[in-house]
Amino acid sequence: MRLWIGMKFPSLNEYINAERRHRMIAAKMKKEWTTHVKIAAQREDCYISEDEFPVKVHFIIHEENKRRDIDNVSAMVSKFCLDGLVAAGTMPDDSQKYVNKIECDLVIDGKVGVEILINE
Repeated sequence: MRLWIGMKFPSLNEYINAERRHRMIAAKMKKEWTTHVKIAAQREDCYISEDEFPVKVHFIIHEENKRRDIDNVSAMVSKFCLDGLVAAGTMPDDSQKYVNKIECDLVIDGKVGVEILINE
C-alpha cells in the first residue's frame, strides 16, 4: 500500500513548543494532523487485510531543504500518520501486534510531504 500526504508536517520541536504554550494547543495540533492523514487514507480507500499483519511501515519524508533534522521530523510523522491510519480504519491499532517495523528516510528534493509505504 502506498499513500502520499502532500503537506509539511510539524517537527517535534514545534510540537513541544505548542505543548509548552498550552496543552490544548498541542492537542489541537495532533488532532488536525491525524485528521489530515485519516482523510487522505479514506480518500484512497486504504485498507490492510488481517492476514497481512504485522506490517512494516516505511515513511519517506520529502523536504525542500536541509533545515530540519530527521529525528525531529520523523517523530511527528510516525506518530501522526500511524494514529491517522488507525482513525481511518486502515489498521485496527498501531501496537506491536500490527506494526513490527518502522523506517524513516529523509529526501531533499524540493517536494514537501510524506510517502507512506506499507509492506513494500
